[in-house]
Amino acid sequence: MRFKFSFLKYTLGLAVLTLLTACGGGGSDTSVEEKPQEPPQEELFILTASGPDSVYSWQPIDVIVTTNKADSEYSCLWSYDRMTWTSSPHNSCSHVPTNISEDTIVTLQVTGYYQGEELSFEQDIVINYQYYINHDQRVVAEHVLLTQNQSINLADISFNLVEQVVNTPTSQTKACQTEGNYTLDFYDNNTDLLVSVGDVIQVDFQSCSFDSMDTLLDGQLVINIEQLSAAEQPSELKVMLAGLNIDVDSFYQTEVLTITGDFSAVRSQSELKIITNLSADALEFWAPNEQPLRLTNLNTEKRENYQTGQLQLQMSVNIEQTADTGAYSVDYISPIIAPFGSFPIAGQIKITNLENSEDVLFIETVESHSRGDVFRVVDIEQGVIALNAANRNGSAAYRLSALDNIYINNYVENELRLLGISSPKYNYEVMDSFTLVLSQPISSVEGQAIFYENNVNGNRVTGSTEFLATKVTVTPDDFLQAGSAYSLSLPTLTSQTGVSASYLSTDILISDNIVPVISMSQGYFSELSAPILSASQSELNKGTEPRFLWQAPDNINVTFDTPNELETAIEIGADVTQDIDLQLTVTNELGNRAIVKSPLRYLDINASYMLIIGTEESYVAQGQTWPLNEKDGEFILKTKPYDEAEKSQSFISIDYHGLDSWSLDVAAPAGETLKIGRYEGATRYPFQDDAVAGLDFGGQAKGCNESFSDFEIYQIEFDSEMNLIKLALDFDLACEQSTRKRLQGTVRINSDYPMMSN
Repeated sequence: MRFKFSFLKYTLGLAVLTLLTACGGGGSDTSVEEKPQEPPQEELFILTASGPDSVYSWQPIDVIVTTNKADSEYSCLWSYDRMTWTSSPHNSCSHVPTNISEDTIVTLQVTGYYQGEELSFEQDIVINYQYYINHDQRVVAEHVLLTQNQSINLADISFNLVEQVVNTPTSQTKACQTEGNYTLDFYDNNTDLLVSVGDVIQVDFQSCSFDSMDTLLDGQLVINIEQLSAAEQPSELKVMLAGLNIDVDSFYQTEVLTITGDFSAVRSQSELKIITNLSADALEFWAPNEQPLRLTNLNTEKRENYQTGQLQLQMSVNIEQTADTGAYSVDYISPIIAPFGSFPIAGQIKITNLENSEDVLFIETVESHSRGDVFRVVDIEQGVIALNAANRNGSAAYRLSALDNIYINNYVENELRLLGISSPKYNYEVMDSFTLVLSQPISSVEGQAIFYENNVNGNRVTGSTEFLATKVTVTPDDFLQAGSAYSLSLPTLTSQTGVSASYLSTDILISDNIVPVISMSQGYFSELSAPILSASQSELNKGTEPRFLWQAPDNINVTFDTPNELETAIEIGADVTQDIDLQLTVTNELGNRAIVKSPLRYLDINASYMLIIGTEESYVAQGQTWPLNEKDGEFILKTKPYDEAEKSQSFISIDYHGLDSWSLDVAAPAGETLKIGRYEGATRYPFQDDAVAGLDFGGQAKGCNESFSDFEIYQIEFDSEMNLIKLALDFDLACEQSTRKRLQGTVRINSDYPMMSN
């Protein structure tokens, strides 16, 4: 409806015409009386105003004012309370309602001016409140992305938490990645000691930094197991949120978002595809100083395609901003598409006002070189607002659900990245294979993978590699060490688009549920002796019932007296003249298993040999035993310290070169020759004092800056040319400090002198 009013005002003027005539004598006079004439009437001053009698709160009010006098003027005043008035620009009559949150009335006063006269009238116009999303584009768009991100993250974290209990079906308290902790209470309602239909998991977060959601969590959620997949894994969950608090980041600020309500989460998966759905009749989002949101008819879907290396997101929902009664629907015209490990590169979202179908917004993807700036909002007038996809915990939404870590960047076409370990276990064991996810499908692998143990004396284990699309599976060629951290380095990979990458690596932690340790009474065997083996130093961190199995997989002529006991003697056939790989397997009643291998070195006492027995305080041998046999290497004997010197009986050098390299230099005190007997207080050769003997020993690129030794010569012979031809010598060595526990060394060169007890 519109109003139209015309007002007029005019002035009357009277004109009187009088005619007088004079006469002369004799003549006659005549008098004529004129009738009064009608006064002339001026053209009326007409002021006409036309406009709506009601508008919505988002509509501008335009009133058309016209007059019939070219030199007239008019003004328009607007008031909501008839006390405070605002004016329109001169000779115009428009008004934009502002800060309207309910139905109200605005009064329009129009005044016309003509030749000192005024003509004025008033009109009330009804303003009906209606939310208008195009007046609030950024806020509305951010609410949509907030809903998308949090619903996807809630579904992912629910399955993530259930997986932890599936791996260890007991109640447990865990430390969070950076701060806080969380408790998983497992209610095994059918008492089968497995996570199955009808079981309940209650999760309590205590200021927990949860990396898979890239946020801080506080509060509680309860997960009901509704359905299992064909693989007997939880595939459908009912989740109840009793005030879960989530830290939400946006523009360098953080708000605590409280979410309440129930939702269902469903996941189906195959080797190359994971589909996760969340549905909810109603969820409530609330944050201090922010617009409360009520979400109804919420449905989200996240598709992870490991064949193509792309992730797709879709959502439909009605969002009500309860403070200003705004309500709008959200539909994905085309799914949001994000390459693995990247922010989106395609997709379009439509937002429609539920009270006004012409009031719409669009969220679209754009190319950007700034991290996360990949969205823009387009309004009905084609205005554009930039949005950052990383805000509102967006990075977590584009995380692959099979990965613990979040590694999301803007998409780079010619970049191949390692994103993490697929289907991460919380207890990797020593024989596990590892499936890694790459950002692009792989076409070829060149070289070997290598596991590097992260400590000074860490072992190095090679691994075989297989690939399928974006997945690369690495299997170690030997057992890894329980309770140890490794760096897994991949070989050179080439993607299906021709992008190559080398030296990609990730960290791996092997479970310490069971840490088997092989202890030996002696670290070698010979035809005269073999060690007693013990697992007493093994650690059982889970379970209470350890079981043992001793094996020598590669040797058929090796037997164990008690192969299933904590300790066992070992019998080795006379035909075994090589090192033996001992293997200890320890299991518990929970099904955990760990395996360790340790070499038992062979010492051939019927030929020249050197035996080194290290201690934990020995830098050179570092607790290991090194039997050095003549059949595996070469002993080089010298009796002069350098080439230009003359040979003598006061100095001997024994170098061993084989798979291992070691060197021993021994010198008599100044002015003496080496002879049978004991020498105490020897220090590092050639820096010893004249009054004491000198000794220097090292190998495997390790030696002492300062050393302290005692040695004893049981047999020593030289030929006529001062060459060493026979030697029986035992020594000890401490590096840097004389009080350290010393390594023990035995040297027999062409000597049948018996070995002394070490």
